[in-house]
Formats: sequence, C-alpha cells, structure tokens
Amino acid sequence: MIFNDIEFGVGDAVPNYFDGAAEHRLWRTNEIHNFELNVVRGSLLDGRGGGVSLDIWAGLRYFRFDERVRFGSVDAGFAFGSGGGVNEAYLDDRIVDNLFGTQIGFQLDWQTASGMRFYLAPQTGLYVNYIENRLRLYRGDGFIASPTAGSGVPGGFPISSDTTAFSVLAQLDMGLEWQISRRWTAGIGYRIVAVSGIGLADMQIPTYVVDLPEIAEIDHNGDLLLHGALASLEWRF
Repeated sequence: MIFNDIEFGVGDAVPNYFDGAAEHRLWRTNEIHNFELNVVRGSLLDGRGGGVSLDIWAGLRYFRFDERVRFGSVDAGFAFGSGGGVNEAYLDDRIVDNLFGTQIGFQLDWQTASGMRFYLAPQTGLYVNYIENRLRLYRGDGFIASPTAGSGVPGGFPISSDTTAFSVLAQLDMGLEWQISRRWTAGIGYRIVAVSGIGLADMQIPTYVVDLPEIAEIDHNGDLLLHGALASLEWRF
C-alpha cells in the first residue's frame, strides 16, 4: 500500500508510520447471522416407516456477513501504546453484506429400522445484496488523516459508501441423526455454505490509499466459503 499525499495534521505525513515501521499488526474479525422461513414444503417420497424419503421446500432467507480488517503500524523507534498512541496509525475497514432472497431445496433421508437416519440437504437461492462499507485511517490517539493540502484530492476520511448487487448462495448439509426416544433426537453433521458476489474487507483497500473515489467504489466480486461440523439435540412436544 502507498500512503503518499496523506497526513495527520500539517507536516505529519502518514507514510512515516507505515514505511520502515518498527512493527505491523493485523486484526480480522467477522460475524455471520442467518434467518430462514420456509413457507412451502412437500413430500415426494415417504420413508417414515423405514427406507428413503424426499422432502422439497422453498422459502425466504436473510444472510448477513459482517467483516472488519484493521492494519496497525508503529513508527520506527517506538512501540505500540507509547505516547498515548501518537506513534502508531491504523487503516481500518468494515464491510457488511446484507443478503435478502428466496431459496429452494430438498432433503433426502434414509431411515433405518434401528432409528438411525442419514440425510443430505442441498439448497440454493438468488439474493439482492445491500452492501455497506466504511474505511478509516487514523492515528492511535484518534486523530483522523486527511489528504495533504495542495494535493488536489477531494474529500477525506472516513469514507462511507453503499451499493446493491446480486449474489448467489448455496448450502449443503449432510449428517446422521439418532431417534433416542419418541421425543428426543440427537445428530451430528457437516455444513458447507458458498456465497458469490459479495464484498470482502481486504478487497476495499487499493494500492494507492489516497485514491478516495476508488475506495468509495465497493468491490463486490468476492467469494465466501464457510464450512464446519455441527451437532444437534432436539426435543419434540
């Protein structure tokens, strides 16, 4: 990244904090929120007494991906926390993808006589993605950076922008459930979620950081892959 033509007040050039720095630090955090309402459901095969069953559904879904990347640097000869933060600087980007859309899917089950059930459940949907992005460049004591006087760069930090895009989300669940009793069911499985057409925090930082109009144009051609094991315990009343 190039920090030319940016300063923290007159004469305090931002490149002094990042070029030849004593130390760099990087933080990345993200949150995922999901809400689904399946309003249509039907059964093509009924294997409740044992064998194979197939259910289909369609519904509404809201998926939110909130990501933040913060890059910190401290001037040569100093350490993080020294001087109340006046010797360190941070480039901080937070982006939120809000996906609203419809989905369709099915679940294929194989029920055994012993109460074990193997399942496979893929689903996919098309979504409108409302994206919000905010990039900040500030000193450790909270002083906000601005373009150097005479540089001709319009605007300043923080840079906030939003846009709307189309995204595709696909999910695959697979696993095993055990009917412990008439009311209790336990299960283990694995989930894979793939999303295309989203904005990611590190994609919003250009090579030339003072290019404010470019930063305001949100890049949303990123892809996201989430996966992991899951466990469940269900009680029916």
